[in-house]
Amino acid sequence: MNADLKQFIATCEMCNTYPNAQQKEFLMSRELADRPWQKVHEDLMTLKYLDYLVTVDYFSNLREIDYLENTEAAAVIRKLKAHFARYGLPISLISDNGPQFTCEEFYDFAIKYDFEHTTSSATYPQSNGMAESAVKLAKTLIRKAVESGKDPDLANLEYRNTPAQDKECSPAQYNLGRRTRTLLPMSSKLLQL
Repeated sequence: MNADLKQFIATCEMCNTYPNAQQKEFLMSRELADRPWQKVHEDLMTLKYLDYLVTVDYFSNLREIDYLENTEAAAVIRKLKAHFARYGLPISLISDNGPQFTCEEFYDFAIKYDFEHTTSSATYPQSNGMAESAVKLAKTLIRKAVESGKDPDLANLEYRNTPAQDKECSPAQYNLGRRTRTLLPMSSKLLQL
């Protein structure tokens, strides 16, 4: 991370209002993915009485945050179908043991869309660590955006264009082969493949 970005984060009032907490449990890692949307993780989250589906691509760390009108399997499947139409079908989908993921409707969906569905241990949700981490980040993004009067979708867009400390490219670059246009000034050259 460059020095200017570190300095900005260090002085950002909203960032310092919600600092990252020390991780409580060891998050189990799984086999790496070779390409985008080969392996995805799912989890549900509730924030201010609203339910969301958080989907994270294991390869690029790209996160989708979808508002759910309810937490039934049909609503979750509708959101996943839209993601799969946009990014392609995964080989593997990992979720917790929530009723929307363990029902016959979701089982049939996995067969029809030809992906392996694996659930994490009911007594050890940290085994779905990628999704747990994605939920934590999604909550932080939404809270910061709402409290600072910003649009949460624009905050998510900025996140997608920001490389992680240990990565050369951003989640958007890993998925699309290019950055995506945001409200921050940038050269049009950066938006090309």
